[in-house]
Amino acid sequence: MSLIKVKRAWEHIETWLQRNVPNFADILNIGATEEQLQSAERILGVVFPHDVQCSYTIHNGENCTGRSAKNGSGILGASEFYNLRQIIEVWQMWNDLLREHSSNDVVIEGYDGVKAVYWNTAWIPIMNTSSGNYICIDLDPAPNGKKGQIISFWTDIAEREVVFDSFTEMLEDYAEKLQNDEIVFSEEYGCLVHIDELSEEEWEKLNKE
Repeated sequence: MSLIKVKRAWEHIETWLQRNVPNFADILNIGATEEQLQSAERILGVVFPHDVQCSYTIHNGENCTGRSAKNGSGILGASEFYNLRQIIEVWQMWNDLLREHSSNDVVIEGYDGVKAVYWNTAWIPIMNTSSGNYICIDLDPAPNGKKGQIISFWTDIAEREVVFDSFTEMLEDYAEKLQNDEIVFSEEYGCLVHIDELSEEEWEKLNKE
């Protein structure tokens, strides 16, 4: 059932982009092959949840080359939705930093369901934010967490928090926000933003349309 939901959510997102920002729709990459998925899983030492596997065979992240992300988002409400290669690169970077600096000695405020460590090798970074932080799939949750939950990983704040129970839930939430005009394309920033992030001028222009 979750696989059907993933496909349906992507269809809603693609339809919205084609209808509202057609020159922005090509930001989404084509899907990864089964071989690419399996190779990434071997390197990361994990097996992706089924909904994540399904999503990456539809779109292997996005291509933000030439796109502005000054104050807003790319696809899925992040500055960049990572492809598999980027996931591996960022994951390896944090593993290296952890070995070099022993960041897990830092006292972390563990939120319900998330282990109170600075970095966990079973956290799979799938997006970055405009402020240089990350959204990860948590494949090693705390006892009261859920494997595959989506968590925030702030590099300069000692907090780790569940933001969605699953990748499917995150994707559906984003598709719903697009359909409800809670996320719009900003001409000023050249990207998708939450409506609250629009400048006063753009907000007034939107209300007149």
